[in-house]
Amino acid sequence: MTSLAWEELQAGLAGCRPVDLRVALPVLRSHLPEVAALAEVRLPRGEGRTGESALEHTWEVLTRLQAQVRGLPADRVQVLCLAALLHEVGRTPWAGPAQRRSSHEQAGAAPAREALFRLRLAGPLRDEAVYLVRLHGLPATFGSREAQRTRMLRLAWTVDTRLLYLLAAADLDASGVPEHDLRRARLADFRARCEELGIWGREPPPLIPPPRWRQLAPNEPRLRRRLAGELRFWRLKGRVGSPEEAEAYLAAQPVGPGGTLYMPVGVPGSGKSTWVANHLPGVRVISMDEMRERLTGSRADQSRNAEVYRICRRALAEALRAGETVVWDAQSHTWWTRQGLLSLAREHHAYVIEVYMDVPLATALSRNASRAVMVPEAVIVRSYRALQEPRPFEAEELWRVDVDGNCTRRVSDEDAGA
Repeated sequence: MTSLAWEELQAGLAGCRPVDLRVALPVLRSHLPEVAALAEVRLPRGEGRTGESALEHTWEVLTRLQAQVRGLPADRVQVLCLAALLHEVGRTPWAGPAQRRSSHEQAGAAPAREALFRLRLAGPLRDEAVYLVRLHGLPATFGSREAQRTRMLRLAWTVDTRLLYLLAAADLDASGVPEHDLRRARLADFRARCEELGIWGREPPPLIPPPRWRQLAPNEPRLRRRLAGELRFWRLKGRVGSPEEAEAYLAAQPVGPGGTLYMPVGVPGSGKSTWVANHLPGVRVISMDEMRERLTGSRADQSRNAEVYRICRRALAEALRAGETVVWDAQSHTWWTRQGLLSLAREHHAYVIEVYMDVPLATALSRNASRAVMVPEAVIVRSYRALQEPRPFEAEELWRVDVDGNCTRRVSDEDAGA
């Protein structure tokens, strides 16, 4: 197959225009082996048509999306269609051995990320596509737990809910799920809840809209961004839920500058510590690895992790309370590991900057191999599979550092309300 054949296939897939599968398969084997491997996977009963391969199902999903993407912006179409192309890869050997309590949606995130790196999709779009792969089963299993307001807010700040719905609907259609199936009702409930909360295809609307925000918020841009970040976080935690509560919170907050928290995000070997040393000289670093070595004699010794975390978290709280600028040097590679630190930062009115080391798995493994003290390869692979890309709502600034060390900074809009 010529490179032109690959370019034509790539352009078609990005626009939900799949070519004949017999023509596409040889090209996929050489360029997207994760997708080609779906030809050898048979879907479980109830998740596909009888005798159909996961690749045939994927092609049917892409075909059904063609009519649904008309009128959408080009970047929305690209993200949705690439997520559809990759939404079943968690069923293949490329996803690695099955993890406890892991679904094929969750397992598919890492191989999807690797494929999108090779497709050279822009980082922010890649993150969105990976989250669509990870979450595409949610709308059809939607229930009271998922419908909770705070969960829905985080979902809408994480992924485009309309794209998530369209992918889930095309998945059910391609599987031949009948109209009376409970999954159809749950899908409809998901859309209705999004529309009720004003998050259908959009981020949650601010409690304090821009005109009112400009009247009430301090003039200093950095301070405005910090206060908006605090309000977003406390909305997620249910502490602030109405315009009145948001305005009362804003009125009660100190207007002076607080500390700054730099939170590198990335798996071992992604370059976090090296980047911090080169770009934040003189800034205090709180490192769990260093504390682990101090307590146990080895950075690899995990026997006192709970104690290590308590000591480091206490040191971070003291630094932020004192208004210091500090780096938390740990993986912070999932939302659950980040949110506790974000809560601490918000309690102490710190300005938050997340620094995402956005590198493929092969890069992390290669860099680790050159270390004096290497992290076991299995630990890096496990962390990469669990990685949840940081989203802009989490911090006032999200910096993305690519494999070449180039840093792209996304700064939240201080005038967008909160």
